[in-house]
Amino acid sequence: MIRNILHSKADIHRCALIADGQETTYADILYKANAVEALFQHAEISEPVALLLPNGGDFISAFYGILQAGMVALPIHTQLKKHEIFHLIQHTQVTTLITSSAFRSLTDEIQNEYTLPLRVVFIEELLPLQSVHSNAIKRMEDDPMILLSTSGTVGKPKIVQLSERNVLTSVQGYLEKLHFTAAELESTRYYIALSFCSAYGVMILTICLMMGFPLVLTSGTFTLDRFFRAVQRDKVTHYAGGGIIIQLMEKMLGRSVGYDIHTLRFFGFGGGPVSGKTIEAVQNAYPDITFLQGYGMTESSPLIAKHERGMPIPTDSVGTAIKGVTIGIKTPDGITDAPFVHGEVVVKGDNVMLGYYKNQSETNRVIIDGYLHTGDIGYLDENGYLFLCGRKKNIILVRGFTVYPEEVENCLMNSGLVSDCLVYGKTDEEGQETVFADVIPVHGPHTLPEIVAYGRANLASYKQPQQYYIREQIKKNLSGKTER
Repeated sequence: MIRNILHSKADIHRCALIADGQETTYADILYKANAVEALFQHAEISEPVALLLPNGGDFISAFYGILQAGMVALPIHTQLKKHEIFHLIQHTQVTTLITSSAFRSLTDEIQNEYTLPLRVVFIEELLPLQSVHSNAIKRMEDDPMILLSTSGTVGKPKIVQLSERNVLTSVQGYLEKLHFTAAELESTRYYIALSFCSAYGVMILTICLMMGFPLVLTSGTFTLDRFFRAVQRDKVTHYAGGGIIIQLMEKMLGRSVGYDIHTLRFFGFGGGPVSGKTIEAVQNAYPDITFLQGYGMTESSPLIAKHERGMPIPTDSVGTAIKGVTIGIKTPDGITDAPFVHGEVVVKGDNVMLGYYKNQSETNRVIIDGYLHTGDIGYLDENGYLFLCGRKKNIILVRGFTVYPEEVENCLMNSGLVSDCLVYGKTDEEGQETVFADVIPVHGPHTLPEIVAYGRANLASYKQPQQYYIREQIKKNLSGKTER
């Protein structure tokens, strides 16, 4: 179904993509995808094929062309350094890399150092094909389809194997939460503010192609001004991306947007929790827009939980399990779905990855008895809503008490006094672990006493940072998550 998604389009002359105001049709994307598929007409086995391309029509053509041929797609983020790219293709034994001539010097260097013959294909040089005599390798729904490198914020990066069934579970779960009306099926346009190389990006990309929703992209660094300009110009209705946009919108509350954004109807976001206080403030300011937070990870392809359109949204919850997925809480006594029991969030369902590529030991460590162990600490309420408290491996032990850095960070962010922060543990002069915080004050360094006072007023004594450091920036990884 996903592998042949472009071939299944009834009207291939419809708009599929709007990039900086320029439209691309499904025909444009399909014909180039056919040219990519033709590269593998004589392949006898399915193998990983890497693509190094930015978000855009060429990425979509290369990605689905690889899938049409029955191969396994390995999308590589264009911001990765040479040694990181080399590590990925070396580990997966890639023999074909599809890229753009903009990366020619980089790929030349990689070819010179690579231990296997590496065919580098520049997508601009492929001639579009209206049809292709397909000898595609037949693949089953549970065969590997996509390889994705994880963010690697904890330990070494690992390569996740996802099948067609994995991705379809997330796609269908997402669609069932949103309840698109017949009118919306004709008018929906998605602004994509995330990398197509991510599991989240793959899911939204697949949804848009499946449903016929035009994707809207803008080049350059994401800014609120650039987003609102695209909404006005391209009549954007839906946003999909990180939660940073909600925080940016909160900062400008009370000020004029400066653009006509009346078409906006829905914001779906994830990649890190956004405080309920922030969501409520923005929701009150934009009552015609629905803001629905979700939760997932690459290993769950990616969706685990999401709020449902039209249903109550408990403050600070990340939603309920998508259809076909079971969320449990692991405690020393076993796995439970009893309300208000804290423990590690575990997940079972067809969204759970096939495993880590050529890394059975790590796979066995995170998938036990069919349950994916997320490493996140949380609890369920009596209605099945999931609440996250922090990361299992990020905990700080203060005088025997467990402190989750994310909980302290959420508190500081709710103060309205800091634009970003990072909380971590350090050993003091007495050898005891204590809480420290790097902060970026909204109104300048002179407000630090107010930040300290807010922490003291809103956190238990053992959770309070004992030292604050003023920073100009908090380092993020390629997924937009804070590096720890």
